[in-house]
Amino acid sequence: MEAKLEKRRQDLEKAKNDANVTDDQEDALKAKVATLSKEASEAGQAKMAADEELKQAEAPCRKLNKELQHLKKKEKQAARTVKSAKKALQDTRDEIVAAAGSRESEARSRTERMETAERELAAAKEEEHQVKLLVQESQQKYDALGSKLSAAREDCQAVESQFGAVRHALGELKSTVGNDVAIFGQKVAQMAQKIEAGKRRRIFKGPVVGPIGMYVKIAQGKEQYASIAELSLGGGVLERFIVTNGEDRTTLMRFRREIGCSPRDCGIFKLVSERSPCLLFMYTWCLIHPNT
Repeated sequence: MEAKLEKRRQDLEKAKNDANVTDDQEDALKAKVATLSKEASEAGQAKMAADEELKQAEAPCRKLNKELQHLKKKEKQAARTVKSAKKALQDTRDEIVAAAGSRESEARSRTERMETAERELAAAKEEEHQVKLLVQESQQKYDALGSKLSAAREDCQAVESQFGAVRHALGELKSTVGNDVAIFGQKVAQMAQKIEAGKRRRIFKGPVVGPIGMYVKIAQGKEQYASIAELSLGGGVLERFIVTNGEDRTTLMRFRREIGCSPRDCGIFKLVSERSPCLLFMYTWCLIHPNT
């Protein structure tokens, strides 16, 4: 059909090419062209109808082919199922044969396993008993050591407390080594430090000395006269400081308030020569013999 249609088209093209003819020929050609066009149209319609018929005829074939493929797939699945069933049947037969042939051996095996389990149970019980004895013994030792440990801890705490006290005393002793002022008390030592700092800053108007006891030294072998010497100078004199004017006295009194030292512990003498010849002598001696 397609070859015939193609031939008709070629004839139509040829007729168009031969259009340069006479009027009669032209009319004949037009009639021929019309005839060929009609035949081509009819042929095209016939082709479309034939295609539709072919499509309708192929539809059942495609459906059958699809069903055939589905059936082949099910056939393969069925074959696998049969194969698996045959294997399971053979395995079952083999198990039955093995079970029938090994009943006696299984009975012996069960008996042996039971005897082995009984022996293992007896050994486990014996081991448990031994472990309990060890635990009891360890508990007794632990209890005995617990009391010793408590006593040792108490002793250790006591020793630590004593060590702390000794260390504190040692620290205080180290702080007084090389510091002659410390023997007159902490407040007097603080007062002396502030005075020395004031001297370095040059805040005093006149000489300031003290404490007086720092300038008094008992000769070796004459220590038994120390109390007599202190009594002759006057009670509390060795801890006192000497100034020569009112402004310095005011400064020392301010120092005394800052460190919280009482007038009894940090006494202040203002030197007045005509009223205190003894103080004048001590002041002169301190200036001539410092730290002796």
